[in-house]
Amino acid sequence: MKQTKSKKGMTSAMMIVGLFILVTIGVTVYYNFGTIGDISAKAGTDAPKEFAPINSFVTSCLKSLSKEALIKIGANGGYIDPLNPIYLGTSLYTKSNDPTESEVLVLSETSKLPYWHYMYTPNTCESCGTTEKNLPTFENMELQISKFIELNIDSCLESFEAFEKQQIHVQKLGNPEVKTTIAAEDVDILLTYTIKASKGKKEHTFEIFNAKQAISIPNIMTMALTVSSAEKENRFLEKITLNLIDTYSGLGENSLPPFSMEESGHRKKTWVIFDVEKNIKDMLKSYIPLITIENTANAQKVIGEKIVEQYVYNTLFLENDMEEFKDFEVRFHYWDWPIYLQIKPEAGGPILKPTVIKENKVDLGGLIPDRINNKYEFNYDLAFPVVVEVISKGGWDGEDYTLLFALEANIKKNKDILHYLKYGFFNWDPDKIFEVNAQSVQPVMPGTKADADNLDVENIDFDDFAENPQFAQTSQSSIDENTADMQFRAPAKNFMCDDEQKVGTELRLTLIDEITLEPVNEVQISYKCGQFSTCSVGETDVNGRLTTKLPVCYGGALTLYHEDYYIFPIMFDSTLDKSEAPMEVLLTKPYKKKFMIKALHINDSRNVDKDDNAAINQAIEEHAVLPSTIDENLEIQITLRRISENNYEMEYMVNKNFSVLEGIPIDKATGGGPEIEIVQGDYEVRIMYINHNQHETLESIECVDKCSVEGPWSEYKKIKSQELESYIQGYAEINEENILWIVGLDDLENSAKDTIVFYTMKIDMPEYTSDLTKMGKLFEYSKLDQYRKFIQPDFSSYSQELAIP
Repeated sequence: MKQTKSKKGMTSAMMIVGLFILVTIGVTVYYNFGTIGDISAKAGTDAPKEFAPINSFVTSCLKSLSKEALIKIGANGGYIDPLNPIYLGTSLYTKSNDPTESEVLVLSETSKLPYWHYMYTPNTCESCGTTEKNLPTFENMELQISKFIELNIDSCLESFEAFEKQQIHVQKLGNPEVKTTIAAEDVDILLTYTIKASKGKKEHTFEIFNAKQAISIPNIMTMALTVSSAEKENRFLEKITLNLIDTYSGLGENSLPPFSMEESGHRKKTWVIFDVEKNIKDMLKSYIPLITIENTANAQKVIGEKIVEQYVYNTLFLENDMEEFKDFEVRFHYWDWPIYLQIKPEAGGPILKPTVIKENKVDLGGLIPDRINNKYEFNYDLAFPVVVEVISKGGWDGEDYTLLFALEANIKKNKDILHYLKYGFFNWDPDKIFEVNAQSVQPVMPGTKADADNLDVENIDFDDFAENPQFAQTSQSSIDENTADMQFRAPAKNFMCDDEQKVGTELRLTLIDEITLEPVNEVQISYKCGQFSTCSVGETDVNGRLTTKLPVCYGGALTLYHEDYYIFPIMFDSTLDKSEAPMEVLLTKPYKKKFMIKALHINDSRNVDKDDNAAINQAIEEHAVLPSTIDENLEIQITLRRISENNYEMEYMVNKNFSVLEGIPIDKATGGGPEIEIVQGDYEVRIMYINHNQHETLESIECVDKCSVEGPWSEYKKIKSQELESYIQGYAEINEENILWIVGLDDLENSAKDTIVFYTMKIDMPEYTSDLTKMGKLFEYSKLDQYRKFIQPDFSSYSQELAIP
């Protein structure tokens, strides 16, 4: 029996009704539900009997291609291919190893999901912003479907070879033009293609072909937009995640760092950020797939045996009173993608530890020891992607239709992003749609522990959760194979780090600053054995020293962390036969360099011999200019990623993003901004130059038949003008395929070379719509040997570079 909703829950249901109505009205008003008209009904109907199979053949191709296009639209979040500019004249960008700094979440070669709602500012932002700019429109869907069919119709027709065998000669005159109309209950496809058929003395000319797909895209989009809008307005993904973190935090062996907690005594709990990240990812894998929406076809409210279980399960059931949802399944997925996680305060590197407060109210000359209070207060910044799968049951001519899209959850300083942006640190709980409502236990706000007598979060038995049969999914998802492992399993107890296991070599470590030769204290030392275990073994004292016994490990590594240094792992075997190991290590801080970014037009490098270094340098000196001297209304993104030398080494990455949209102007003097910190090594480099000026391409005319420069064309087609909000005008990428950028100590230590100059290839803004295809070629230029040397970063003098006109 369904439990009675509280007033809060009733208000939530009313709000989601309102949202659903608004979304429905928005979809209806936005799109003028119509049909192609009477012309489609007459397509091919006047053909003589012997030529009628041609009309059927073309129509079958039209149906097949439109079906393929609709499947792609569903598999790619409303796009045929969001990374291919050929369909809309622009493309979205993605970072495969950093999905929360991308516009697209790449699942596979055939499924690339734009974020319908996400934070467009960098994860490290203080002044942040979110956007829905990737929401697909019906007009864009129609254009993409039409373009897909136009590009593939000829290969489907196969030059009408089957008819030639029947002595029917078929001639294609002109190029195909497709008009797609998304109507209320179906999708209409109208193909205009002049095809002349002849057999003996008989002939017939076809011009119009029509196909129809029995699917209501507006209904499916209404359901999908309701979910996306619910996340935008009420941030239910963040609320669920905050509740999960708060529930599973504490000072136990497998607990997450708490939002707020105190403990007296000398016992001090520490965490390694890598272990915390793994636990959070395991938690997301377990619980995100359990989120369901009431009244949808797959809605399921899990019942737990314990209060803590029920508390967690209740937050995963999103209540509403919408019967319109009954024809849809809505599923949520998280598949172990990389997340962004930063927890403060840090103790240095990946170590998290409490603030220690010593108290002694009576000074008896040290006879009474200080009272120790360990204060655990951690602020989480967390971002992760979620895939939403909307399945219209029987919605495509009796078959199921699936639409996938991505959402990005963002938590800043223990608040959902909307709360953070609007209200800072004040408590605010919007009573809107999809309210996260734990009925038997009141929702826990970050930093509190509600109903502590009943909610024993310090002694949670995760095995009980893993064995609960209600974790099993009751119906199949079209992407079930990626979500088979749904149980949250806390990591096994780390026996290697127990004191009784430290029977190997005694480490006697001294750390010295390479420049000042002063000892470096408060360096966190960990010992890592393969991929199985990392043990925090202590930190250096005021003399830069640490003496400690280590557990036995062959092929292990010492990892050292300090916020002011980048320290390479030290390979170290701890054995039973090596009793002690004195070691002195010199520590080097990352080098600070100014930087600037210059753009080189592709035409200025096209005819230069790739092996003529003098000519290349001359072309760069004469034609490479600072982007700010070209256009200020732009965004420049630069990413440097150092390739790790072994599995123990932390990834070193530098991200810089300059955008007038974010209120961070380009430095007119340098084309760059603040200094960057860099260490020696081999780097991948990616630079993207995005022009945000409003721009409209001109309508163009393309010759189809009897093309002549001097005479008139007998056949041509018009390519409509198109408005562009953004355009990728420059791009450069250096990776292992075209030789990494090698940064050596000689360049870093050379004080005269205080600036790094990065280069990007640039093209003109498209004048005609047909020019939009040039952007697709832009991404290929970096891969060609012809252009590789033009984008090689260069160490130079700041004053010398500014002297260049």
